[in-house]
Amino acid sequence: MMKMNDKNGSTINRTSGFSLPEVMISIVILSVLILSSLMTIRLVFSQLEAARADTAASQLLQSEMENLRLANWAYISELESGTFDLDPDLASSATTAFTGHRRVESIHTGLAEIVLEVEWTTSFGRTQSRRYVTNFSKDGLNDYYFRTF
Repeated sequence: MMKMNDKNGSTINRTSGFSLPEVMISIVILSVLILSSLMTIRLVFSQLEAARADTAASQLLQSEMENLRLANWAYISELESGTFDLDPDLASSATTAFTGHRRVESIHTGLAEIVLEVEWTTSFGRTQSRRYVTNFSKDGLNDYYFRTF
């Protein structure tokens, strides 16, 4: 307890510390800072989840694309549109459920366009997708020619 004298010389008893309005203002300021920090952390984790899912989807598409590049024209020309099986090693390591779709379109004789698309739903319920498009030709890089001399 602190004793002070006023103008008239009488003693005033006053305790040292913060007043109620000062404490309330500091609580409000700290609350705003903590809430903004929590919102920032939530945003960062959602962006991290989106980046991981996008990377996993790209890996799944690249894996399927490499499988198609190894195929010959006879296999490619008989390929049908629809869903395709995802690489189980890649799909099982992801925390998100992916669905693979393939669209095959014959552009003209000896040339086919293949569109691979992977879809998934984020933890916020938003549907995302990643798509790869490529063309295959009958006499393209996927058919090999061997010559003997």
